[in-house]
Amino acid sequence: MRTEPALVALLPHPDDEFAILPLLEQANAEGRAIHLVWLTDGAFGGVDPEVRRQESLRALCSAGVQAATLAFVGIDGRIPDGRLHLSMDAAHAATVAALAAVEGPAELLLPAWEGGHQDHDAAHALGRAVARSRGFHALQYPLYQGEGLRGPVFRALAPLRASTVVRTLPVGWADLRRLVRACRHYRSQWRSFVGLLPMALLRLLVARSIVLCAVDPTAPLRPPHDGPLLYERRTAWRWPDLQAAVRPYWTSSRGAGP
Repeated sequence: MRTEPALVALLPHPDDEFAILPLLEQANAEGRAIHLVWLTDGAFGGVDPEVRRQESLRALCSAGVQAATLAFVGIDGRIPDGRLHLSMDAAHAATVAALAAVEGPAELLLPAWEGGHQDHDAAHALGRAVARSRGFHALQYPLYQGEGLRGPVFRALAPLRASTVVRTLPVGWADLRRLVRACRHYRSQWRSFVGLLPMALLRLLVARSIVLCAVDPTAPLRPPHDGPLLYERRTAWRWPDLQAAVRPYWTSSRGAGP
């Protein structure tokens, strides 16, 4: 009989599992049930969503994570990459349906509320509502953010300064080698990984760990940090766009589900 809580992760895009692969490997080794939900179609730049799906599947397989329950709700529901905040109701309904089979306690991993990418923050807000409605224990994992930086410069896998780290997973040389091997499967995203992978590896070489941070269910809806957000510096989207879209999910249980 399973005693460990299931591990559920919300992933804004196919390839975002890269940020938590060592955590998924650990959960798999522990025999925990794993449920992964991808929220957008990954079609930014004209990439075929089915290519993105297969890339994620191969990356997971290369990391030995083969028994997970997988739901590509963004691909199947045609939720556009880069515009998750404009499809919150559809994404939330599909996520609730995908997680209906999760029984008992679960840890829900959300992309951090960090201002790096508009889809990451939208997924975080959506996940807060899921956590409330299902009674899941929510934690957040950093992807990338630009707190205190200028232009397109960012930090990868590093939490915001105000974050409360509640769990660390040591990352050794063997883990780093597996992570790099997994990245080879994201061929359609090579331009993104040219910038992302060196920053991520630098972070892991210095910190030698992946971190999970607390999610405060009572926190007011406000920008993740002072100053311009990274997605504001890199795209046409602005904080008020996100604020209006995610507000209904921030402190409510929207669509409680089963």
